[in-house]
Amino acid sequence: MRSPISSLERSAPQLTFGSIALAVVTLACLYLHAHFAATAFAYLLVVLLFSLMGSFIASSALCIIAIAALAYYFAPPAFSLRIDDPQDLPVVVAFFIASIVGAHLIGKLRQEREAARVVAAKLQRSAADLEDRPSRFRPGSRRSWNDHRGSRHAW
Repeated sequence: MRSPISSLERSAPQLTFGSIALAVVTLACLYLHAHFAATAFAYLLVVLLFSLMGSFIASSALCIIAIAALAYYFAPPAFSLRIDDPQDLPVVVAFFIASIVGAHLIGKLRQEREAARVVAAKLQRSAADLEDRPSRFRPGSRRSWNDHRGSRHAW
């Protein structure tokens, strides 16, 4: 099991760089006067790309930061966390679900990939062990199995 400190060390760069990327996307979307849904999609791309880096906790935190920025800057009334337009609420819910599910699936994929690497390493060690065994244990050897077990009489 991972220690909380190693988990924090792994999450900190992801959260830091992800927050910077969200800030850059926010500034770009404000400059371009992007629509609410287009900004949500840009945020979703950032959250999913940074979830490739590692921690599910950091990805969830990025998701919450993105929702707060989305509501604060792009949902009417501007510069408030309140969302007055009922058409914007499904966008926020869809964004939240897609980013959390995507981050979870990416995390599961990473775990499965690591498990496959462990199994592949074990398989390679087993294959190497089989190749290193003397030929007397291989099928078709001239000596019988009893000779290898130490018995000197024939059955």
